[in-house]
Order: sequence, then C-alpha cells, then structure tokens
Amino acid sequence: MRLFIVQTGSDYALLEWFGGHDPDKGDVLIGDFKHFGFRDFTYRNDEDRTSRFYIDDYGLSKSTAMEKLIEKCG
Repeated sequence: MRLFIVQTGSDYALLEWFGGHDPDKGDVLIGDFKHFGFRDFTYRNDEDRTSRFYIDDYGLSKSTAMEKLIEKCG
C-alpha cells in the first residue's frame, strides 16, 4: 500500500496509489481531489505522465491528514 498526503489548495487529501507514474515529492498533480474513489491524474510538467489513485479522504487539515495516514499505516 502506497499512501500519500496531497495538499489541494488550503486543505489536504489522503490518496492511495494504484499505478501509473510513481509520484515523487514536489510533483504537481492535475485532477479532481473533491470526490471519493478512483481518479486518474496527470502531472503539470508532463501531461503524458498519468497516475491512478484512490481518494480515501479529502478536505482535511494537515494534522488530520497525518493522523489518518498513521492510522492506515499502523
């Protein structure tokens, strides 16, 4: 399981990676972070690269996102 916290403007989302380009710290994803479930994202600097994520939660504060990440990984 590869979980990520993503900043989506003023809040955060918890995503699980399901394939495609392996994201790196600092990558900027383009897509819809405001719905649960599977979503495909492109990368701002290379729209030919895509990744598939499951949006586990969104609209979170940074501290809540960190708590959920620890809970899922623990």
